[in-house]
Amino acid sequence: DLVRSRGLGDVYKRQLLVDDNLVALAAAGDFGIRHLRAITRPNSRGEAMDTAPFEPLDDFLAATAVLAGR
Repeated sequence: DLVRSRGLGDVYKRQLLVDDNLVALAAAGDFGIRHLRAITRPNSRGEAMDTAPFEPLDDFLAATAVLAGR
């Protein structure tokens, strides 16, 4: 988003990555993506996983409502 960005670095500061792969989240953090969330239960029938050191995400619909300002 070059219109609102003051440079490429600013774009990464505003991105959100949600994943169940903690290695991928760590790599994204190393690359500069600031907002990282780990899916706690990637399989709805499986056990919840430990997402440390990443902030857990339990309810994607609730998270999108927060992002949309609802």
